[in-house]
Amino acid sequence: MRELRYSYIGGLPAPAKRDGGSAGQRMFTKAVLYGMNLLTLAGFILMGVGLTLNRQGKVKAPVAFALMGAGTILVFFGLYVATPP
Repeated sequence: MRELRYSYIGGLPAPAKRDGGSAGQRMFTKAVLYGMNLLTLAGFILMGVGLTLNRQGKVKAPVAFALMGAGTILVFFGLYVATPP
């Protein structure tokens, strides 16, 4: 018999759904480089682009701030959806 794993989010037990998903969804959560997935890598690249463009004077501070914020969101989302080893 298959054992169910439960995650306690908000105090209510809910089955952990880590086994399913389509091939496209698994591609983004697969470890690519040093344990980071594509979403996390894209977030770091977006943060670097925001910093670089701001230092070169090609974009104003609000645009750089938005790029770095979007990169941070991608990094955290990439860490959240990553499958445990």
